[in-house]
Amino acid sequence: MLKTLPGEQAGAVAANLCGPRPDLHGVTRGRLPASLVLPIGPSGVLLGKVNSGDRLLLPLGDPGEFSRIHIAADDSIAKRIVIRTAGAGDRITVHTRDLRRWDSVRMPHIAVTDQPRPVSGTTVSVVDATVTPAPRPNTVISVSRPSEVQHPAADVIITQVGPATVEVSAAGSVYMVEVELFRAENRYVSTEPTSIRSAELELAD
Repeated sequence: MLKTLPGEQAGAVAANLCGPRPDLHGVTRGRLPASLVLPIGPSGVLLGKVNSGDRLLLPLGDPGEFSRIHIAADDSIAKRIVIRTAGAGDRITVHTRDLRRWDSVRMPHIAVTDQPRPVSGTTVSVVDATVTPAPRPNTVISVSRPSEVQHPAADVIITQVGPATVEVSAAGSVYMVEVELFRAENRYVSTEPTSIRSAELELAD
C-alpha cells in the first residue's frame, strides 16, 4: 500500500538509484588496473612449534588498539622475540637503566635508551620495569625473569617453562611452544650463561 510522504521524496529516491557517475571537477581520470593489489601486514612473530607440529606466529603489535605483552623468560629467549618483532616490521625502543644488558640488540629498527621518551617512529616499547615510556606507544612489551611475578593485566603472557619451551597465554587459550632457535640470532642474545645457552652447548657437544 502506497502512502504519500511529505517533502521531495522523488529526489531522495533517485539519488539512491544506480545511474551514471556525475562528473567530478578537479579529479583526473585514471586507467583501471588489471588487478588490485592489497597490502597485508605481517602474519606475526614466529615463536616455534606447538604440540601438533604446526608453527605459531603471534602478532605482537596492534596499530589500532593499545596492547600489552609480558615476557617472563631468560634474556636469550626474550631478546629473540624482540628481534623478531623488529623483523616483522615494528620499530622498537627499549627503555632500561641497564644499557649494557640490552646493548646487544641495537640495530637500525631497535633503539636502546635510558629515557622515558620513545625514539621517533616507535611502534613498540620494551620495558624491564626500570623506565616507563611516555608517551606510551600502542604496544608495550614488559620483560622479566621467569621466576618473577607475572602481569595478569597483560593481553598476552609468554612464560618460559623449559630451556627452549614457553607457555603462551592469549585470548583465553594456552599454547605450549617449542621455541625455534636460529644461529644468526645468537650474536644478539646475552653473553651471560643462561639455561637456553647451556642447552645449546650440550647439543653442540
